[in-house]
Amino acid sequence: LEFRRVLFRSPLRAYAELEVDHEPQSDFRFTCRVINTPFDSDEVSENVENTELPEVNDAVIEVLKQHDAYRYPYEGLNRLPVKVAASVLAHQQSRDNRERYLNRPAFLSREKLNSAEKGTALHAFMQFADFTAARRDIVAQLKALSDGGYLTSAQADSIDMQRAERFIESDLVTRCLNADAVYKEYRFNVRIPAHTVDPKVEEPFRDEPVILQGAVDLAFVEDGELVIVDYKTDRVKRAEILAERYAKQLMLYKGAMEECLGLPVKECLIYSIHQSVEVPVYRKS
Repeated sequence: LEFRRVLFRSPLRAYAELEVDHEPQSDFRFTCRVINTPFDSDEVSENVENTELPEVNDAVIEVLKQHDAYRYPYEGLNRLPVKVAASVLAHQQSRDNRERYLNRPAFLSREKLNSAEKGTALHAFMQFADFTAARRDIVAQLKALSDGGYLTSAQADSIDMQRAERFIESDLVTRCLNADAVYKEYRFNVRIPAHTVDPKVEEPFRDEPVILQGAVDLAFVEDGELVIVDYKTDRVKRAEILAERYAKQLMLYKGAMEECLGLPVKECLIYSIHQSVEVPVYRKS
């Protein structure tokens, strides 16, 4: 653009200021008009008519056409994010438009928690609790988490102890305690193909890498294979709804954990906090 301005304006600078308008797809035709003429326009016109025009440089014109026709080769990826969260991606691709809860404002933090916030508090307890210590004395473990700043006092007071005890005494926690390795809140960043983020991406961009980030609530190694667990606070009538709702997210976790830890995943489970049950999503055949 700057080259065009210099090319067309410089020869006429001695006569007047020049305004150049270029219409795209017009076979490189320009509309020009002289503005702010500081002297007699008739004299300028006569001088211009008597001035011998230089020959057209076809090579320069061809270069200008090539620049004008240039298109960014990755334009098809412009609408895609460079990084995407697994949970957000799963929600975007789900047909289920569930209500989203926002964090409570700070000035309301001393009031009693609502149902969603109580579920979040129990989720945090399950995330940070020492399973062995909790089995010995769950009340002492809850106090330790509150004293350590992992839970606020309001969160600690809101914990549904029956649901917390059912989780701590569950077969799932027993499997964790007997596992070869346990990972809590395991954070990852992996590359996935662009078509996983947006199935409408066209060739040749479908396999271009996009960064997927996320955090797995719980994973443990059992017989050399991984078991992935995701805690969900959703209140549903049937636990199977959770499997339908979050299958995409769990499968993204599966691929990410296999890449990060180099171990095959044999199971993906959802633990329903509301119903205190395990919901199978994937099991290796």
